[in-house]
Amino acid sequence: MSAASEARALARKQLRRRYKLTALAPVHVGSGRTLARDVDFVEDDGRTHFLDIDKLSELLASQPAALEEIATGRTDAWRALEWLRMKPERIARKSVQGRVDAASVLELARSGAGAPLLPGSALKGALRTLVVWALSFDFDEKTRDWIPSKEANAAMKQALLSHGGEGGGHHGHHQHRDRDDTPADALERLLLLPQSVRKHGVPAAGRDLMRALAIGDATLNEGDIEVARARVLTETPEGAAWKAAQPDARARTRPDDPYAAAVGVEAIKTGGTTEVNLRFSPLFELLRGTPEGRDKRLYEAGRIELDFEPWRIDVPFQIAVHSRNLGLALCHRERRFYEERKVFDLARWYTALEQQIQKAAGSEAIFARVGWGGGWEAMTGGVAVGPARDEARRRFGLGRPQYEFPKSRKLALDDGNKPARPFGWVRLDPIS
Repeated sequence: MSAASEARALARKQLRRRYKLTALAPVHVGSGRTLARDVDFVEDDGRTHFLDIDKLSELLASQPAALEEIATGRTDAWRALEWLRMKPERIARKSVQGRVDAASVLELARSGAGAPLLPGSALKGALRTLVVWALSFDFDEKTRDWIPSKEANAAMKQALLSHGGEGGGHHGHHQHRDRDDTPADALERLLLLPQSVRKHGVPAAGRDLMRALAIGDATLNEGDIEVARARVLTETPEGAAWKAAQPDARARTRPDDPYAAAVGVEAIKTGGTTEVNLRFSPLFELLRGTPEGRDKRLYEAGRIELDFEPWRIDVPFQIAVHSRNLGLALCHRERRFYEERKVFDLARWYTALEQQIQKAAGSEAIFARVGWGGGWEAMTGGVAVGPARDEARRRFGLGRPQYEFPKSRKLALDDGNKPARPFGWVRLDPIS
């Protein structure tokens, strides 16, 4: 086998490493379905029952009139249960203690067998953000703060220019413009793709830096799932206010205002755990560092196959370090946001998370923000700061000019209807 063939074969292989994932806050990655009260779930005797709709339909198959009434919305699940003379728990896919106190619930992603699921694609998206962040910021010893790197500034400028109108594609190649819906997409392409693409704009399907990492789906136990209730903290001309976590909801001044209705969110509960497989490419591992003591022919063939600078290849393998750096930066930013709005419970929550991240220094623990509620700051767009963020806002109409951006946060409520936690934070610890 030639060195080039061996390098390509290594690129297709994967080395598995297993991690324990712990939810530090409610985590929701949705199925895309919104469950409605008295249709998909019912509340009875202090419990909430999520109905198995397929089973309910099978049981009603002999009563076409009943099926038609349900399908057309002329009746609800309670009427169906009366027809069947059944209690809701008999056809529930799961039942939980307590009432949801929400008209609808955002459903968690589930496997074909109905088990709650954390898709690997969602977790990989969070780690992708960490890698982009690591490529975008340098630590400035003078200011003791993270500042955009020269490369990131140039990439962000190019990303914004590429969306400036007709003919503004990457490096003059307009076919790339159609793939990028936001400056974040363009920024990822400019930071994560091989040198030849960054220089010449040649096609590179499936060749970005995140080939180094693959992540499998993780199933969860029903006992680790809760129905959290969420509201949105937002800005108004009168200051901070609350609204429902739904489009076009009206802001209210008080968090306990009954008209600022909460939405239910099926989520991995705080403290819920699962195991996740991270798979690393052995070809990326081979090319980390210098070629001394290695098969030089294979090393050179691997460099040609991957076409990345050695320091850039090392970035995905340092994901734990990057996660702590970004995590601490986000904690500082979010804590200040809540202190300014006098939401001190959330400010204290971020102080505790900051301490946990600091204690993990030197370990292989990974901190990330996954799924619903993470917002702009947890995505690649959050890399844009200063003039770059102002330009992105102007070009894409992000937020209102008179407000800080982003101006809203989705928050989970406690039993007393008070905002208690953000969404999405997880910790991964290697098992072996």
